[in-house]
Amino acid sequence: MTLLRLSALTGALLFTVNPSGVSAHSHEGGTSGDFESQQESIQELEGLAGEEFEIAYVNAIVPHHESALEMAQAIVDRAPHQEVRAAAAQIIEDQQSEIGMLTSFLEDTYGVEVEPDERQMMSVEMMAELENATPEMAEAMFLLMMREHHQAAIEIGELGVQKAESDTLIEQAEMMIAMQRDEQERFATWLQDWYGIEAPEPTGDMMSAMEHAGEATMPETSSEPGSGGSSLLALFAFFLALTAVVSGRYALGRKA
Repeated sequence: MTLLRLSALTGALLFTVNPSGVSAHSHEGGTSGDFESQQESIQELEGLAGEEFEIAYVNAIVPHHESALEMAQAIVDRAPHQEVRAAAAQIIEDQQSEIGMLTSFLEDTYGVEVEPDERQMMSVEMMAELENATPEMAEAMFLLMMREHHQAAIEIGELGVQKAESDTLIEQAEMMIAMQRDEQERFATWLQDWYGIEAPEPTGDMMSAMEHAGEATMPETSSEPGSGGSSLLALFAFFLALTAVVSGRYALGRKA
């Protein structure tokens, strides 16, 4: 199957795209779900200290966890593999607990409410595609996306361990790093075993990772039921088209 034929298939896929052509939320010139804006948020954390850092840390982690909740909720009841359903349920439980703890910490320690840094939120377009994908396709997408999503939280958590002054935040960061690294490893194993996808080393860039995986797993002939070939073909076509949408080169509309 050639790249040219795969690219041609993008015209057959239907997408729901924000009318503006970009993510729906903005924050100081950035867009939510955009890798560059997310990295900008992390870089700003590196320059903070003390109370200012701790407040900004919570304001970054809470919306990041909320996006993970959305992703997990989109797959928890319909993933083909029970292992993924259980992992999604655990993510929901763990991250809801952390959101509650961090919210209380901010109120009790500094007397302020969470003001989410929207640059750490999931993009509207990618969430819509995850929710609308077939169960098998959504499962593969979820595993790829969550590995990258976890990477950003790990980077923020490492700053928390280094710069936070409150034991509560240091302990939360250490636990979060350990749990999410474990999930990254398990998800990579499942991608390889079930879909033949060799997941790239996480960087936090969900789009880049999915493109890499699609290029690495172009099926030659396999399209029989249960082989995953046809699903991976559609998945790679999705990557190509969504990249075009996010970059602003194309606007693809859903047929009535």
